[in-house]
Amino acid sequence: MTFVKKSKCFLIIIILIIITYICMNRYNDFENTLGYYYINENFNSITNKRFYYAFPFSEEGIAKVVIYDGTIAYTKYINSHGKYLFNNAEYLIGSDFSEGYARVGPKIKSESPYAIIDRQGKAVIKIPDTIHIKGEKYCIYPYYQLDGWGFDCKFHNGIALVQYCKVDDSNNNFDSLYLYGYINFDGDFVIEPQYKYASAFSENGLALVGDGQLYGYINTNNEFVIPYAYKNAKDFSLCGLAPVQDQYGKWGYINVSNEYVIPSIYTEANMFDENGFTTVSTTGQYWKIINSNGKDITKEKYTEIRNCMCGYFAVKDKNEKWGLLDSEGKIIIPCIYENISDISENGFIAVEVDELWGYIDINNNWIEKPKYHYASSFKNGFAIVQK
Repeated sequence: MTFVKKSKCFLIIIILIIITYICMNRYNDFENTLGYYYINENFNSITNKRFYYAFPFSEEGIAKVVIYDGTIAYTKYINSHGKYLFNNAEYLIGSDFSEGYARVGPKIKSESPYAIIDRQGKAVIKIPDTIHIKGEKYCIYPYYQLDGWGFDCKFHNGIALVQYCKVDDSNNNFDSLYLYGYINFDGDFVIEPQYKYASAFSENGLALVGDGQLYGYINTNNEFVIPYAYKNAKDFSLCGLAPVQDQYGKWGYINVSNEYVIPSIYTEANMFDENGFTTVSTTGQYWKIINSNGKDITKEKYTEIRNCMCGYFAVKDKNEKWGLLDSEGKIIIPCIYENISDISENGFIAVEVDELWGYIDINNNWIEKPKYHYASSFKNGFAIVQK
């Protein structure tokens, strides 16, 4: 073999080694160079890790992050210092923490069950992944449903929502039939999966359920308080009202006695927030803000309105620019931004200018000039950004 041939072989080997090293370390490279990360209120990063996707920190000081290794995406959890929790556990899928608990799927390379874990990562409730209903096989549906998937970890009076999907025995694939039920804190069914749609129980002890055609509301004893009567419906809010759609396709608001408090005159309607306001539309093109008496507080026409918490609303005008209104309809921040976030607990507001995000205060003064490709509002002391 000539020197030239030896050199070519050596070069090829070096190239293969480099490629192999890159492939084996693509996750570590990704963590340190790309993706989303967290900043504190001083706009300092809490870790050099970069994530495929990131979610807000919970009140428990735990955040869910999604890792992609080039083949599969999976869920891990970090603390406010950016350290991985639960012995570096990797889950097929998982939810945010809420009220001290999160729902998770099997661990990667493990036969662990679907479960609800506590803030130490301990499985406190194991959810049966397969059940039989009237001789038919149903499995926990392992994709994003219920603001997560499969089952909820928010318990009301000791009851939480679960969702199962029928399995086609001929090919072992998921069918299009879903059934919803409820479990207790022991993981036992208190209401067997039977509804084609269901929501978690609201603070007033009622849950929205559907039979595939109409919707009504049940209590925790599985008794109908409001019968199947509506083409569509949403959950009850803290103010005691729920949006419902009548047979003519119009939305209004009822109380727990099934009486209309606000007549069905809207083409679209949302739930009331904790301050007693919501967004509705009578045309499908323009939106307005009403209070729990049905009074319109908006003075202009807006093509989109989003509740920004703390009694403020993000509004988009006919020029496709965003601003901010207060609960009296007064313009707090003019419609000059490409996009705008919720108001953070610290008063910071993320806004987009020329495709870059920065932060302003409630007086429209810059706190952090635009430099991020993405920026969220702050929650529990941290925001999610991407450069």
